[in-house]
Amino acid sequence: MFVLYSIKGKRQTADQYEEASEAMTELGKLSSANPKLCATDGGQIISLAYMNLDSLPCNLVDKYASSMHTLDLTGNKFRNVDFLSELVNLTSVILDHNGVDSDTVFPFLPKLELLWLNNNQVSHLFYFINNLQRSCPNLHHLSLMGNAAVLSQLNDGTFYDQLQY
Repeated sequence: MFVLYSIKGKRQTADQYEEASEAMTELGKLSSANPKLCATDGGQIISLAYMNLDSLPCNLVDKYASSMHTLDLTGNKFRNVDFLSELVNLTSVILDHNGVDSDTVFPFLPKLELLWLNNNQVSHLFYFINNLQRSCPNLHHLSLMGNAAVLSQLNDGTFYDQLQY
């Protein structure tokens, strides 16, 4: 089951969805092919996937902060994401398989359009989404598969869970 939210309530065309999916698939290929720092497009796409990190290296922030638009941090230990505030041009962030939970507060990211938070520890959707909406006013795509707050065919949840969802 694929969960994709349109925070602004806008419907996305098939072409827009396909374009976003292709970009993330290409980024995934980069990180799985070589789990080291990958920079392409003049430093605009950075992958630090599966590097067991809980903080972002300062030299990376200094070097790429103004040009980075996509950041893949899949498979790390991030719970605190305050460092994202320094990456002013981010439009896409992948934080799958990290420590993001319902209490994680994202900094103000006015350009962020795509956020993947699959397989984290988000258990209370209502407050998390409200905070996220304030932090990321231009967010169009949010994926939360594999989080306790997201109902699936395997986890129907209680009646209260279904109302909250």
